[in-house]
Amino acid sequence: MIGILWLLAFLLEGEIISARVLYRRAPLVRVWLGAVIGFVMAMWLPVLAAFIMRFTAAAQWVALGVGALGTAAIWRFIKPDPHLLPVKDENPPIWAVLLVVVPLTVIGAYLQYTHNIRPVDGALNVGQSTYSDINLHLSIVTGVKDAAFPPEYVILPGTRLCYPFLMDTLSGSMYILGTDLAVSLWLPGTLMMALVFVGYACLAWRLTGRGWLMVLSVLLLFVNGGFGFADMIDQVCKDPSRFMEIFTGYYKTPTNLPDLNLRWSNILVDMMVPQRTFLAGWTVLIPVLYLVIEGSREHNRRTFVVAGILAGAMPMINTHAFLAAGLSTIGFMVCELIQRGFRKADSDGISVSRAFRDWAIFGIIAIAMALPQIFTWTINQASQGGFVKLHFNWVNNDGGLIDDYLWFWIKNIGPAALFIIPALIDSKKEQRMIAVGAFSIFVVAETIVFQPLVYDNNKLYYVWYLLMLPVVMRYLERIWEGMKRMKLRGISLLAGAFVVCGLLSGSLTIAREWISDYQLYSALEVETMDYVDDNTPQDAVFLMGGQHNNAVSTLTGRKLVCGSDTFLYFHGLNYSQQKADAYAMLIDPAQNAALFDQYAVDYIYISNQERAQYPLDESLIASLYPLWYSHGDINIYAVSARAQAGAVG
Repeated sequence: MIGILWLLAFLLEGEIISARVLYRRAPLVRVWLGAVIGFVMAMWLPVLAAFIMRFTAAAQWVALGVGALGTAAIWRFIKPDPHLLPVKDENPPIWAVLLVVVPLTVIGAYLQYTHNIRPVDGALNVGQSTYSDINLHLSIVTGVKDAAFPPEYVILPGTRLCYPFLMDTLSGSMYILGTDLAVSLWLPGTLMMALVFVGYACLAWRLTGRGWLMVLSVLLLFVNGGFGFADMIDQVCKDPSRFMEIFTGYYKTPTNLPDLNLRWSNILVDMMVPQRTFLAGWTVLIPVLYLVIEGSREHNRRTFVVAGILAGAMPMINTHAFLAAGLSTIGFMVCELIQRGFRKADSDGISVSRAFRDWAIFGIIAIAMALPQIFTWTINQASQGGFVKLHFNWVNNDGGLIDDYLWFWIKNIGPAALFIIPALIDSKKEQRMIAVGAFSIFVVAETIVFQPLVYDNNKLYYVWYLLMLPVVMRYLERIWEGMKRMKLRGISLLAGAFVVCGLLSGSLTIAREWISDYQLYSALEVETMDYVDDNTPQDAVFLMGGQHNNAVSTLTGRKLVCGSDTFLYFHGLNYSQQKADAYAMLIDPAQNAALFDQYAVDYIYISNQERAQYPLDESLIASLYPLWYSHGDINIYAVSARAQAGAVG
């Protein structure tokens, strides 16, 4: 409960700051932005405190106090400008919010609860989409307890943790303050999902000005799919039993079938739920986009300053979101300046030079805040290899185009893809600015890969899609009005077919995730980890297998000699020596005693997973090291002197 109150206190601080600084914004927008500010403070301030006093419970309270002092200072010294009037018609229609935001939030809340280590008869269960990724996030959440900063990977000790970790350290803060581990995951996750849904509804409303266009934009973004359902229908017609496989098979839904080159994964269940950094990134990204677009309309400098601060906080929240924000805002700026250059400054009283100064203020603030993060973490990881290389056409290019270029995007995105290029060409004024910003991301993502896994460029493409949807909706509205004037028959049927084709694949994917249920850790493992957590030092090092669902690192935050390739490889880390050494120690501990000293190994953990992975001789291990703990198929042997002091045999 204390951890929850701690988080709510930060959110209250954010609301107070928003009420003072963003007083011109409409009530819903102001509350949304205030909550985002509170989350950014809750992620960053404890980390900054940890550089001085480690990531302890005391650091959490110091961070909250610093936030309170900063909030009080802002309230005291920043005054509203009486000459600036409130922005009119900024809140989206309440019916539109209720129609889409509320149902999506309910779905998101349920999935956050069921997919983040849900207790079931003593075991811990998850959903399909979290079965893999949740293990890495858990290792960060539990591993930062009392850690010095900058922290290290608990699955690769000695290597700086450069993966964007702020969403996980937020949960770590709550966990340290006594919040249940599962609650520390799903509560902030649920709140952030609600903020993303509300935020995009506000953004889509401001860009379309129509309630039904906003609804369609929100649905097509978060219930996204493509024409994969057509392949599913074809398979079901040939074999009706295949229909149930959609809901029972492991990744058999029509939005993620690599064999058919269907790779446009559903954003709600395949990105926001399992990829916590993506969720946190979008929580901040959408406000940045909203504020800079509003700033380009009014050129109120305060709006650009707030946007710059939020953008500058993003690299260690989600690096891809930061990159997308940077690329899109460069496109916005260039397009706006060119447009202003072709019209008189007195049309709205804003000259090109003033507009440029406002954009420069945003950029300078964002870059100044981002550079320390980039030099401390991002470059450090990227320098290890596998990052930033030329590559054309995303996952459709595997030594040659798998599908025809345009068909790949049409079948993956769905009917909206048919209108993206026409909407870009037809766009004018602000719509053109949005489209240029969106395609600034697309062009870069189409030619450069920013991480070892090519597929992860989808985090950039999704922002392109996010921005283009309102532009496409406005274009479709013009087509709709033209068809109505022509009194064409069947236009309602065409509109219905567009909506069904755009949402069917995503709906099937969400339904599959809703009912998915997998055991991640058995009751035996959970019971063992409770004992390990209570009876081993926080910095204890374990030698064990390389399975991705590693209970020691995830549930206790204890260090491993070498963790799973599933995470280490795709983070671009060089772990080959540690992996080889772990193998050598497990299969021949007697001949590799020096390695045990080198890695400061405290315990050897042997379960049926290790017995299946390695040709180990457990009797040899038992002859060298005393048994420290035994339960079911799990045996833990004490290696170091401090571990042997508590051994049972």
